[in-house]
Amino acid sequence: MDHIRFGKTDLSVSPMCLGTAPFGLQTDKQTAFQLLDAFCEVGGNFLDTANVYCKWVPGKGNCSERIIGEWLRDRKPQDMVVATKGGHYSFLRPWVSRVTEKAVRSDLEESLRALSKDCIDFYWLHRDNEALSPDEVSDFMEKLVREGKIRWWGISNLTAARAEAFGDRLKGVSNQWSLALESRKMAEKKDQTTIRTDGEMIRVLEEHTIPLVPYTSGANGCFAAMEKGKPCHGLWDHPANRLIFETLKKWAVKLDCSCYVLGQAWLLAQPFEVFPVAAVSRREQIMDFEAICHLRIPEECLQDIHGVLCEAEHLLTQE
Repeated sequence: MDHIRFGKTDLSVSPMCLGTAPFGLQTDKQTAFQLLDAFCEVGGNFLDTANVYCKWVPGKGNCSERIIGEWLRDRKPQDMVVATKGGHYSFLRPWVSRVTEKAVRSDLEESLRALSKDCIDFYWLHRDNEALSPDEVSDFMEKLVREGKIRWWGISNLTAARAEAFGDRLKGVSNQWSLALESRKMAEKKDQTTIRTDGEMIRVLEEHTIPLVPYTSGANGCFAAMEKGKPCHGLWDHPANRLIFETLKKWAVKLDCSCYVLGQAWLLAQPFEVFPVAAVSRREQIMDFEAICHLRIPEECLQDIHGVLCEAEHLLTQE
């Protein structure tokens, strides 16, 4: 994978970002090290983690960050860009925002210790706090920049209206996005503080040249499962996604790639900067990252996918 400039920052990163939320839970330390090594071997240098990862399991703490920290100390990679997040709400008081200077500082200091870093390359606020103005949020985040604690920052799970209000101060947005669509039932059952990328957000990102770093970019392996004749994971399994899959499968055959590779390459083919976060469980899945970055999608395919997405979205409105 070649490295490219991340938006208006001075960071140079791989187009695919390795998601590490499973580290310490579904993925043990030995396997995590193997995945990180393989990621480096194919040119990957962009890691996504968070201070809250694993904390929903009693006694686990921020185990994703700690595993990455051990790997960084052992391997000493030269150009690895580590992005982590702070300001996630407490699981005991989810209705209270922790996007405050005091709480974010606390999370950041814990992350710095776990990752054995003096400065975080890119720091995400894991949620927004609409009780604070963009000026108030920007003021304490820029203070962290001046103190040398972080280099650049952005916000995860942000509405388009708030992104517009932050404007050029925002150096990245990380919302949910993939080719698969959420059903109404899925939208009702998910964490209501998570936000999916919509058309208005896309307009803001293009206008301000803000990169999107979408999480759940593979929709929990939805289309990969379908390709194996299995149902989608949980609430992704509905007629609208099965309709999208048929078009995806047709073009995957023509382009001699998997549906997963085509789905991720579609994200990279957008007219604005997209750096998908992809979590994997096996070393061989890392090899897909090279295929994703090298796949050139014909215009006819992009138009076909756009058409079926419109059909699928209409189908969802009739649920």
